[in-house]
Amino acid sequence: MTGTLKICGVTKQMAGKDVVSQLDLSVRAGELFVLVGESGSGKTTILRMIDRLIEPSAGQIRLDGKPIESFPVTELHRSIGYIFQQGTLFPTMTVYQNIALIPELKHWAATKIHERASTLMDAVSLPLSTYAGRYPHELSGGEQQRVGIVRALIADPKLILMDEPFSALDPIVRQELQTLLLRLHEELDSTVIFVTHDMQEALRLGDRIGVMRAGCLLQVDAPKVLRQHPANQFVASLFANQQQRGFGDIRSSELIKFALPTHEVLGETLNGNASINEVITSLDQHSRVFIEVSTGRYVVTQQVLIKWLCEFQQ
Repeated sequence: MTGTLKICGVTKQMAGKDVVSQLDLSVRAGELFVLVGESGSGKTTILRMIDRLIEPSAGQIRLDGKPIESFPVTELHRSIGYIFQQGTLFPTMTVYQNIALIPELKHWAATKIHERASTLMDAVSLPLSTYAGRYPHELSGGEQQRVGIVRALIADPKLILMDEPFSALDPIVRQELQTLLLRLHEELDSTVIFVTHDMQEALRLGDRIGVMRAGCLLQVDAPKVLRQHPANQFVASLFANQQQRGFGDIRSSELIKFALPTHEVLGETLNGNASINEVITSLDQHSRVFIEVSTGRYVVTQQVLIKWLCEFQQ
């Protein structure tokens, strides 16, 4: 599976009303595609149809060129990672039991499951040796969502569906998890469809953004194009207050996408809420700066800052 998705003329009716209407959409393999729109615009319904939790009333959805109904439902569910707004970890199962469930159903060897789980838990800064035996109620909201990300990624799905996964978290944790998602997406090259009603989140995460309203897809474009050339007044109004951010508005936690994790404790240290301007000032005086966030500790150099600047200016 490559993760290429094509939605052709899909309509979904509920109670005699079109919840999604004549939707045409193509999502490229390896893309982080964001669906944005007001509550009730049909975003979550689209995800549920892709995963065959509900069926379209008309039209067709194709995954890697094949109609999704040609895949056995159980196989499809095990091949797609799905992350919800509220953590859906099984409360009576430990962290390890939760994340090992799909690989076990796919008959992976126990050693392979443990190795993959350990790698991914390290990637989200929740060491398996510390967290494997904990239960969901023993985790913070941010930790539960990080475990949810690991569970969605562990079986190497090429398509991941994310339904407002960070919306219930506080702003700092939310920004850190956005940065984590960008880093993991770059490393793993999965196709991600991410639903949000937060325009700033959409602009930060999306390779392309699809704007929904009342079940209709109004525009699909790169963030910069959406901002500069909205298709209509509604799209313009959504992004009207999302002006290009200055350095003073950007937190240092955004740099960790390009930084390396470290266990070093000595050195100039800033927390993830420090501004980029503070990082630049510190790098004038030190060859490297440590950024400390809830997901771990990262080392930032001038090379890391340059990589981030190149992306920021695009």
